Amino acid sequence: MQTLLNMLLLLGASLVLIKAVDYFVKSVTKLSHALKISSYTVSFLLVAIATSLPEAFVGITAALEQESVLSYGNVLGSNIALLTLIVALPSLLNSKLKTESIFKSKDIYYTILFVLVSLVLSFDGTLGKRDGMLLLVGYAVYTIAFIRRSSRIEQLLESFERRNVAKQLLIFFVSLLVILIASEGIVRGAINLSTLLKLEIGFIGLTITAIGTSLPEIAFAIASVRNHHEKDVMGDVVGSVVANTTLVLGITAVIFPINTSDPDLSVSSNIFLLIALLLFYIFTRSKGNLDKKESVALLALYFIFVLFEYYTQF
Repeated sequence: MQTLLNMLLLLGASLVLIKAVDYFVKSVTKLSHALKISSYTVSFLLVAIATSLPEAFVGITAALEQESVLSYGNVLGSNIALLTLIVALPSLLNSKLKTESIFKSKDIYYTILFVLVSLVLSFDGTLGKRDGMLLLVGYAVYTIAFIRRSSRIEQLLESFERRNVAKQLLIFFVSLLVILIASEGIVRGAINLSTLLKLEIGFIGLTITAIGTSLPEIAFAIASVRNHHEKDVMGDVVGSVVANTTLVLGITAVIFPINTSDPDLSVSSNIFLLIALLLFYIFTRSKGNLDKKESVALLALYFIFVLFEYYTQF
């Protein structure tokens, strides 16, 4: 009976999530037009932070319960999913996903830098408060630089003053709230099922909660492609990886130190993250787009990662 109820929770929350994301994508497009800034900028800043909130909530909750290893596994799993599964799915739908924007803006290089920094900081087996503060400062500095590069703050403020964006902001935040609630339902259902199946917390963080908290990004990516806003996908992906690696890990580590050498986490997850990052870089740089063959390769890597982590937990 419990299994059936959790499956119904997953199904119902997924249907709500799909509808909410549709409104969310439309509000993002209208906000970018109203503020006279590119949808890529909105996706990198607003959408990336918004869709990373589930990871942040999981991180804060796990840290308060002194189970921060769950947050670390969740971030690793989410980033691997972002660099493989989440870019591959819309690319398969659209045949080719344009990737020039992340190279013109150099955001891909900053993404790589932040991932490497977080891995280096974790080499001693712990992400402590100082490490967390460093990651948070890095995110703040980069975000300020991004805003200044993309559009002057004064121009944004003037746009807010000149144009009535209240309605779109309301739709944005209401749909975001529904997305977060639906994602929470999906995550809770998945965790309950995993408990019934007796899976370890490290594996749960790397796979089940990682996919659950990445559902907003997955839904946003697919909806963006269907609405012909392919650039938004890349902005959300690199922005979410940066937010997960700095903001989410930083907040979690400041609240409670993360034991990155916990036996529930294998070194292989870090290796898979580096491989995913390398393939993502090679594929997105090669032709200025991501084609179906490359997307299949990324999907294969993700499924190999999940299978490997599943069999090594026993």
